[in-house]
Amino acid sequence: MLNRTIVINNVEPAILSMRAPMGIELNVGLKFLKQDATTPIDIATLLPQLAILPRSRGGIYAYEVEPVDGQLGLGTVNIPGTALIDMSGYTLELYQRREPTAPGDPKVATGLLAKGTMALEGKSYVQYGPLGMINVPVVTGPPGPQGEQGPRGATWTSGIGAPVVTGSEITDDMYLDTSTGNVWKFTGTAWTLGAF
Repeated sequence: MLNRTIVINNVEPAILSMRAPMGIELNVGLKFLKQDATTPIDIATLLPQLAILPRSRGGIYAYEVEPVDGQLGLGTVNIPGTALIDMSGYTLELYQRREPTAPGDPKVATGLLAKGTMALEGKSYVQYGPLGMINVPVVTGPPGPQGEQGPRGATWTSGIGAPVVTGSEITDDMYLDTSTGNVWKFTGTAWTLGAF
């Protein structure tokens, strides 16, 4: 989380600038203070909204500042990573709003609280060149013929009492005598009791 303090100035907008990783969701914590820089402002009186304006593509993305603790002037805004892709960065504008006069209308901007810029970092993954990432197509052909059945691997069995040779055992088969807890191992010709 990135944290910023906004000191409200009645003469001009506060400065709001930051750096962010490109293409990764950004959670910004905002603290709103009066001009004395110590008294918090209740967010409910501001209804703030953050607008980011891409520098090279045009357009505007607006995000609500959600109250965390209005009495302490704390709020948070989440910007999805899909919005943070302009390699030239963004202009930031933080607006104060009021409730609309007509029900159902959007909130109305009444003033600019802060402005600044957002620079994006970590741009190398979108560059192309001899060291850039490549996409190799995956081609799936028809299935091949069924292979031969492989030999059975060693298995564990259990029972009451010592194991008996039945002829279906293979080397390294293991047997647990559940009445005593003894472990037996088949050596290829006979079962051998031991601690394995």
